[in-house]
Amino acid sequence: MSNEKTNLPKQILQYGIFSSITKSVPFLILPIITRRFSTEDIGLVDAVELQAALIAVVIELSLSSAIARFYFEAKKNGDLKEFLSTILLTILIVGSGGVMLTWTFSSSISLLLLDSPAMYGYILYGAVFGFLIPILGCSDIILRMEREVLKFNLANLIQALTYTGVIFWLVIKKSSNIEGLLIAMMFMYIAKLVLHGWWLRSKFGIQYSSKYLKKGLSYSLPLMPAVGISILNRQVDRMMIIHFYGLLALGIYAVAAKFILFIQLVAQAFRLAWEPYAISLIDSQDRDRVYKRSMNKYAWMMTLVGLSLVFVSPELMTIIAPKNYNEGLVIIPWVVGALIFHTSASITNIGVLISKKTYKNSIVTILGFGTNLVLTYFLLPNFGLQGAALGSFIASGIFTIGLCLQSYKEVDLRFDHSKLWGAILCYCLFSVVFISILNYVSHYYLGILMRALSLGALVLVLNLMFGLSEELRRAKKSSLEFLKKRV
Repeated sequence: MSNEKTNLPKQILQYGIFSSITKSVPFLILPIITRRFSTEDIGLVDAVELQAALIAVVIELSLSSAIARFYFEAKKNGDLKEFLSTILLTILIVGSGGVMLTWTFSSSISLLLLDSPAMYGYILYGAVFGFLIPILGCSDIILRMEREVLKFNLANLIQALTYTGVIFWLVIKKSSNIEGLLIAMMFMYIAKLVLHGWWLRSKFGIQYSSKYLKKGLSYSLPLMPAVGISILNRQVDRMMIIHFYGLLALGIYAVAAKFILFIQLVAQAFRLAWEPYAISLIDSQDRDRVYKRSMNKYAWMMTLVGLSLVFVSPELMTIIAPKNYNEGLVIIPWVVGALIFHTSASITNIGVLISKKTYKNSIVTILGFGTNLVLTYFLLPNFGLQGAALGSFIASGIFTIGLCLQSYKEVDLRFDHSKLWGAILCYCLFSVVFISILNYVSHYYLGILMRALSLGALVLVLNLMFGLSEELRRAKKSSLEFLKKRV
């Protein structure tokens, strides 16, 4: 157990370094994409990604969660190959049927989503992406369970480089239309699939176990409503934007929402390293103390990163997109905050994970989704794009609070709520100040000064609540020790 605890910060650092490289590669070409294609074109690609995410939920049946939960148990029993093969074959069977069904009704779906049956080809792209995503998601889980940090990150890096390379060839050199972006996405999924298939070939075989199918589905199916509605909860803002404003507004919203890529570098690094570690602590006597401390560290770390990202977002926007995208700046604080809430679920849902009452995740997720749907429906027509983002932020907060309450109810896990509420309040205050400066302060340098003063004051408050100076000193010491061992 001590080795696991020692390895957690190291694995977070490893995931963070590679994620920084992986996420930055496609982000660097965003200025080219936003200037070469129209806002409607970018909105169309975002709509395809939306469709793919929804299809992937249905095809996966939440079986990746079953892999994470029972991986070590199956490995201990010597049945790992049989277990993983059963999961993969199930996804392949369901996915093949899903693609065929989407192909049959592609014109109708195109009319529903894109207001034109002639755009059915884009629906087919979404269906294929939705088929590949669950397969890659499961193989990602396997690499993480095996602590294959290098292979996991190398596959993601090659995926990003493939995407960027195909875009440069098709879009820049060949002057392709927007379909070139979708072809690049297809190639990046295939490149990663080939790598995973080669590395994990010994983990699979022609085996199918009704015992493991039943065990996996009994755990995953109760999670499926939670996972599906969680995806809807993150995408309902885009659905409403398409309904009220169309693809042009969706394009502006999509580019502004790309700013979460920066915070995903930290959030994903934490989540990828944390989940296997958290599962290994389930039977530990000091698990509650570790979970509570980890939640506090997550809160101050992600609040600082989020505040910093919002602070520099106006300057970053001038680099990555033309001026007509600036109206999307007001959504950035809320989409970043929503992501921070959602990523915290890997900690806040630990009580449900321990009790195995996964259906309770669905109850909490339905509550968050309902809130998001209602808020977005009423806020979007009155407050524009900011209304959609604000609805998602509030709903994500309710979702997080619900998971905290479930962890308390199931295993008496008590997080430090006073500190967590303090972090949320600091973030909300700065977000309101930031948006007010955008709307009412026309002088550029005065706006920067006001942003800096506000940020500095809130960082001091966070320091008083969490003792950031000491936390940062420990983190620096741990990182330096890790780097010295690697040199």
